[in-house]
Amino acid sequence: MSYIGYKHREESKRKMSEAQKGRTRTPEQRTRISIANKLSWKTKRNRGFTGKHCSIEHKKKLSESQMGRKRTKESRERISIALMGRNVSEETRKKLSDRGKLAWKTRRTRKIHGTVGKSYA
Repeated sequence: MSYIGYKHREESKRKMSEAQKGRTRTPEQRTRISIANKLSWKTKRNRGFTGKHCSIEHKKKLSESQMGRKRTKESRERISIALMGRNVSEETRKKLSDRGKLAWKTRRTRKIHGTVGKSYA
């Protein structure tokens, strides 16, 4: 029997929460858990979507879901702070600029030809 997608009742969740409150782990237990987690990463378990690829249709849906989304002022400030102090070489800046120009150029031509969302690969 698979429990994937099973929803616990609120009462059950409360009981499980109460049972775990105040519980502490010994340093030995914490070390064993840490090693197990590291090994599970190495054995390709619990990696989520890593190494997989979205279909073109799914990429299009993801893109459309973000269209028109506005970042809040706080969010923009956090991004700005995170990027401050980055030293980017002139070579890297040129590469980024060229890549951005190419992306805009291909996007425009794909819109004109009605091939937006199609893969050329």
